Amino acid sequence: MFRLVVQAGPNPGKVYELTQDVINLGRDISNEIIISDTEVSRFHSRLTAQKDERGMITGYAVEDRGSTNGTFVSGLRVAGRRMLNAGEVVNMGDKVTLLYESFANAVAHAETVIEQRPLAMPQSPYVAPEMPATPSYSAPIAQPEPAYVAPAPVVPAPPMPEASYVAPYEPASESYAPQTPPAPAKPNHTVRNIVVGCGCLTAFACVLFVGVMTWAYMNGTLCSLLPMVCTP
Repeated sequence: MFRLVVQAGPNPGKVYELTQDVINLGRDISNEIIISDTEVSRFHSRLTAQKDERGMITGYAVEDRGSTNGTFVSGLRVAGRRMLNAGEVVNMGDKVTLLYESFANAVAHAETVIEQRPLAMPQSPYVAPEMPATPSYSAPIAQPEPAYVAPAPVVPAPPMPEASYVAPYEPASESYAPQTPPAPAKPNHTVRNIVVGCGCLTAFACVLFVGVMTWAYMNGTLCSLLPMVCTP
């Protein structure tokens, strides 16, 4: 039985058991082994089983499927199909590292690790440390209680007379009424009207007199009207 162990990349330590004849690796969900990493192509590489005469799987060969970042085995880029040996490392890009193992080699490796572990030293029985003896406790001698003396009664102080409340003085607010300015005194035009009227009458009388005199003089009646004007 063969398997791939993730050493670097998504889900470190995850184990993929290899049991199929053809196993595709990549980011696409249709692959048998899905590796979700940005440097892994959707269809990155493929593992093909190699069988003996009895049809038993004896190992796997790896090939690149035209990936962008390439497939490497032990630091060398894979060109074509390459047979994998147990213990070799498969790199997909720079971030994903897969360890190719066979079940027999993995068991042998585990047994070697167990054999290399140092033998456990026998542990000595645990002995609890001795605790110091607890000193005996003696109750203190009771002291006589002092006689109770009642306190002197407290006489309340006489209440203070309450002062009558005096409302604070508030000055009377003066009502404000806007003052209307006095109306300007109307000029008295009576005298002026009388003077103007008298002047107009006088002018009219003068004009009328001059007109009558002119009319009388032109008609020859001036002497009959004013004999003093025609007297030599």
